Amino acid sequence: HCLGGAVTDMINLTSQTEDPGPSALLFEPIFPAFDNRTLVGLLASSIAWRESLEDVFNEDVSGVDCVLTTPGNTFTYGVRDGVPYDRGFGDLHDSSYNHLRHNITLTPDDLFSEFSTTYQLEMYPNSEFFETYETNNPRNATIGAVCIIVFVSALFFVYDFCVHKEFDARQELLEAKRMFVRFVSHEVRTPLNTVCMGLELMQEEMVNAMDAARRSGTGSANKDSQDKKETKHTSTPKLQREQLVGKTVKGEDAFEWLSLSQSVLNNAQASVDVLNDLLNYDKVQMGELSLELSVVSLWELLDSTVNEFRLAAQERKINLSLDFGDVAKAYGDSPELEPASKKTGVDQLSKSTQARRVVGDVVRLSQVIRNLVSNGLKFTPEDGGLSVLTRVEIVDAKAAPVEKTFKLSNGRKMILQREGVVFVDVTDTGAGMTPEQVETVFNDGTQFNANTLQGGGGSGLGLFIAKGICKQHGGSLGCKSDGLGNGTTFTLKLPLYKVPGPQPNHAEGAAEIPNPTEDTGESDEEENRPARILAVDDSLSNLKLLTRMLTNRGHHCIGASNGEEAVNLVEQNISAFDSILLDFEMPVMNGPTACAHIRKLGCSAFIVGITGNVLPEDVARFKEAGANAVLPKPFKLASLEQLWSEYGVTGRHPDSYDAREPLADEPSSSRRVVFTSS
Repeated sequence: HCLGGAVTDMINLTSQTEDPGPSALLFEPIFPAFDNRTLVGLLASSIAWRESLEDVFNEDVSGVDCVLTTPGNTFTYGVRDGVPYDRGFGDLHDSSYNHLRHNITLTPDDLFSEFSTTYQLEMYPNSEFFETYETNNPRNATIGAVCIIVFVSALFFVYDFCVHKEFDARQELLEAKRMFVRFVSHEVRTPLNTVCMGLELMQEEMVNAMDAARRSGTGSANKDSQDKKETKHTSTPKLQREQLVGKTVKGEDAFEWLSLSQSVLNNAQASVDVLNDLLNYDKVQMGELSLELSVVSLWELLDSTVNEFRLAAQERKINLSLDFGDVAKAYGDSPELEPASKKTGVDQLSKSTQARRVVGDVVRLSQVIRNLVSNGLKFTPEDGGLSVLTRVEIVDAKAAPVEKTFKLSNGRKMILQREGVVFVDVTDTGAGMTPEQVETVFNDGTQFNANTLQGGGGSGLGLFIAKGICKQHGGSLGCKSDGLGNGTTFTLKLPLYKVPGPQPNHAEGAAEIPNPTEDTGESDEEENRPARILAVDDSLSNLKLLTRMLTNRGHHCIGASNGEEAVNLVEQNISAFDSILLDFEMPVMNGPTACAHIRKLGCSAFIVGITGNVLPEDVARFKEAGANAVLPKPFKLASLEQLWSEYGVTGRHPDSYDAREPLADEPSSSRRVVFTSS
């Protein structure tokens, strides 16, 4: 058993054939197994320090200085290719590498006696070490990384440039498309506006003349009362009326003229419908079709829209019917059943029933109804039938009320309670459809036997757009057919609300919507009092037709050919007009600019933009300038009158007019407006 060994200081071993360099002797005492106090011998061995270092380093290590130190001696070894070699006595390492020193005690005190020599081994790198291991990899890696970053960045910028270039090109294409659509819309709608207004005016005056001719044969006893009644509804000049009455016109010829004019009007409207389909297709597909919400009387809208097609149906010997019987029965308006041959008209609905309204865009809803009726007429053969039937499903009175808040186009907010659902069934006796056709009838571009059944007309987008409009109104549009030759039924479904009495305005300047169930206290004379209207259009023909249509309704109408003239007229008397009708594109000053100037003057008249520019940004521009509403061309007087009714626009007492303002029926020499061709 050995305890407390000792190592000598550095010595030279002369017994070796080759000089091993600095060495040492290691002595280990030998004691009996159970007596560690009796020394019986010493075990001695030699240590060649260079040999001890040979297995320490890998063979590829070079450039290391190993300094072996004892209290009395210091020796330095070098390492090259993993093999140590003698450098000589003393500390021969490069002191510049002291900060990289590593050391170890070879003879720790706990293993050797106090008489043993303490050996310290210190290792330092030298220049050879750094020459061996020096590499440009970090620098190259850094340079490579920087180059990669620069390349990727350059590639990104090139990609970004190309994307922006493509994006800009698309934007330019979209802008060019928008400008093209805007140009086409304006240039198509403007002449069609003249055609449609002219035809409607001609029809109206022909019907009035025929009525006057019939009344003239009833005797002089009723002449005064008839003239008085006639004056209330139309103000066609008396001399012109007498000249028309004096001419001999056969009833068949007059009806033929009306039929022809209605055919032209229907075809003009069909062109506008196709144009509307093209404008609305993208918006419906993206669900971004903007709605001008208002409280709409669906019953009156159905009546007026269906009536547009009566002449066309009569010409083709198609029985076109509209029946509100189920609605009347649902609300108890018809305690006694009418004969089966009779249909319940809108005038037979009580005021309470007519108070049930839908909330939506009257123009869009009219487009849906017109599309359904028009399609029904297209696919119905002569001597066939087309029926429009309305019905309602009333919410159970015990059910929890469902309320919804609407923000109307006039700025007013309304909270309405849902009363049920209204259904409009448009049923024809036409070609019918197969189950496969029913499944695809609402797809965009769908047309079935277009050349055979509908003369190649239509865009194939009407029903697709109609269904999208219904969806945005919270309703639906469905279709069913019993097969080919059995006709088709399209069902329009919309939420139905009951409009309460007048509520406080939530928007400054918003007009109150009249409650049809209440008696406003106004006499018929006040309700039918003529309004003071300023019509502004640079097209002389459009202006003449518009002023004549309004004059025939008994209104006082003044015309202006551009926005600047309109502003000057308003500036002379800001309260002179109840309503102002503005075209968009006009020389000198356009419609929106004139509208903004008129509002700055403090004029509160009801301003309506009438324009062929129907893109959303154009409509928004008009409204931002202060317009209350915007109507598209071709202009429909019924749409304007519906707006007036909704916003409560009525004429004022003649005493409230400024005496300086001439009336529309005064001699033209007294007017300050001169019609000029643009």
